[in-house]
Amino acid sequence: MRKIFQGILTAAVVASFVTVSFAGMVKGKVTKIDEKKSVYVVKEGKMKHEIHFDATTQKEGDVKVGAMVEVDEDNGHAKSIKVVESKKAEKKEKKAEKKEEKKEEKKEEKK
Repeated sequence: MRKIFQGILTAAVVASFVTVSFAGMVKGKVTKIDEKKSVYVVKEGKMKHEIHFDATTQKEGDVKVGAMVEVDEDNGHAKSIKVVESKKAEKKEKKAEKKEEKKEEKKEEKK
């Protein structure tokens, strides 16, 4: 009886890990886009995820190789994919905006 209970418990634990790994949010960098197979390859830390996409996948932003993305996937299929900027990219953008504002202020002062 005890061995049966252990077997059922072990199977339940394994099944829960499998379910978790096939559904959820993946955040990482797009390393490859295979248009023929309709697959995004997203690297999240040390893991690489091959995620299928099609016409039903909701896209937000310019999805391309090198983009940081958040993918809502279910059983390996992307329900939605959103391009997100890293903090580093945001800082660069803000710095460039401030620089541009200073240039315009100087132009106005000269007039």
